[in-house]
Amino acid sequence: MLKKYRIYLIIVYSLLITTISLSIIKTNYSITVPGPTTNLNKIINFNDKPYPSNIYSVSVVDYNNVSVMSYLIGKLNKKALVDKQNAYVDTSVSYQLSSGTIQKDVSINNALICGFTTANIPINYEFKGFIVHSLYGQAYKYFKVGDIITSYHNNILKENYGLSQAIFDYEEEDSLSLDKEYIITLIRDNETINVSSKPFIYQEDNFERVMLGLSMYAYYEIEDDNMDLYNINYPSTTGPSAGLAMALYVYDQLSNKNLTKDLKIVNTGTIDIDGTVGSIGGVEAKIISSYNAGATHFFVPIDNYEDAFEAMIHSTNLDERGQKWHRTLGYIPCDSMKTESVAFELEYCLAD
Repeated sequence: MLKKYRIYLIIVYSLLITTISLSIIKTNYSITVPGPTTNLNKIINFNDKPYPSNIYSVSVVDYNNVSVMSYLIGKLNKKALVDKQNAYVDTSVSYQLSSGTIQKDVSINNALICGFTTANIPINYEFKGFIVHSLYGQAYKYFKVGDIITSYHNNILKENYGLSQAIFDYEEEDSLSLDKEYIITLIRDNETINVSSKPFIYQEDNFERVMLGLSMYAYYEIEDDNMDLYNINYPSTTGPSAGLAMALYVYDQLSNKNLTKDLKIVNTGTIDIDGTVGSIGGVEAKIISSYNAGATHFFVPIDNYEDAFEAMIHSTNLDERGQKWHRTLGYIPCDSMKTESVAFELEYCLAD
């Protein structure tokens, strides 16, 4: 009898140890799951507007360096996206927060500029340089998230003249050299400094490239009296993907046309000041969030359209409501906020 219980105890302890081990051992994978939708009037509030907004952004929740147990559960969950992490990127919470906050702040500024200009309301802003929002590989040795790069050897950067082109023009080469140091002028903590940096070889799957390891956005500072028209409540979420939603919301509020009426519009996509819409990550999880929130329309970057259209079918077994929602939902691909606004107005004219 004792021997029999001993075998049971060994089995139980073995399972317990295995479970604990799988819960502790970390992997180089991340998991993305659906997050909340947010009404844009909670982020940008315009004074004295007669109607509420029905325009929403949508976010996801990312977990980095998940445990083996979480990885296995994620692979079984049709609503979760499991991806291998980039080995060249810092996955610490502090870095991800800093990077995501820079992307969010740039997105808000771009959305305001785009929304105002689309509504034909003047807004004063100035190009300051290219702001670093992400670092790869040994770029951490030389640069910081938030650095604003302004020139290379007195070659002043412009909106349509970036760092790579300035380097290639000055060096009279069409690629970076591992044997050279590149001296870059930037603004850090309100001080202009020169940083000497060396490139490295970036390798991922079958891709190989010599690079400095910087991802940047054109950075604009708004200097305008119209800033008293609105208040910004900076959200706790990070990243650039609410840009499209914010730009459309700003345009909707300033145009006084109440474009959304009783519809619920969920948007995702980055935005440039000229209205160009850029692709985003996690669209599969975002379409599920939109379903859960009862969206009637889902605006998505054109490059993400196919994934969004297929995601609902493949990520969950649709109930009767889900099947009806999937048939009636307006999946609207867009590559320009201005084109999108025109399409929006036409839709309501036809509906009336």
